[in-house]
Amino acid sequence: HLVSSLVRIWWIQISRSQAQTSRVCKNGLSSSSSRRGSAAISMGVQKFSRFLHEKYGDGPCRETLRAGTRVLIDGSGFIFRAFHSSPLDAFKRSDGVHTNAVNGYVNMLLKLIDRAHDDGALDYMAVIFDAARKNFRNDIYPEYKANRDEPPEELRPQFQLVRDATEAFGLPAIAKEGFEADDLIATYARAAEAQGIETVVVSSDKDLMQLVRDGVFMLDPMKDIVIGEDEVMDKFGVTPDKVIDVQSLAGDSTDNVPGVPGIGVKT
Repeated sequence: HLVSSLVRIWWIQISRSQAQTSRVCKNGLSSSSSRRGSAAISMGVQKFSRFLHEKYGDGPCRETLRAGTRVLIDGSGFIFRAFHSSPLDAFKRSDGVHTNAVNGYVNMLLKLIDRAHDDGALDYMAVIFDAARKNFRNDIYPEYKANRDEPPEELRPQFQLVRDATEAFGLPAIAKEGFEADDLIATYARAAEAQGIETVVVSSDKDLMQLVRDGVFMLDPMKDIVIGEDEVMDKFGVTPDKVIDVQSLAGDSTDNVPGVPGIGVKT
């Protein structure tokens, strides 16, 4: 019973309902974005918007996603990495609100857009976020991620600023109550696979390796490496479709999920 429950926790849920999307231009910039941005980053929004249009142009738009490469970015993972890798006091508003995560996030996203454009892969791009701390996994196992502290006080105001910055890029910022970013990424990847569209998942999260297959691969922006089936085999010793079995048996202390005693990834 325990293993069965753990499999349900590790399995990335394919959402049955459609997550909110926006009309996306061929160059990855949403034509329906409000580009509003918050007062904190309004000047940066205006300058960056001009930069994007001068460099990439508007590009032809499509009503539906039927061809090209779909780039799905793990936005929640980016936020925390940006916060911990950027100097806290180097970026702060006049009212005292820290913006180091926003700055680091924008720099990472800009590099990704630039690289994707140079590679000719910037057809469709979206940034996916966690909607809230709790989701359906907490209903299965109440102690899921119970060992994690609340986000630092300096980071909390930056969550919305990061989403505002994402929209300033003209990119969809997508989240759905009751699900993690991983679940929505899996949903979009599955839909793309059904349409014969190649998907690139931009993340360093090992949990997403279960999605890797022909037509779906990962890009780790921190290590600058592409993760395919061979890389998953090197890390877990199994093919991607068996990753959830390994994680269910081994557990993960990071998420406060116990495994079967005496069993680890290598054993």
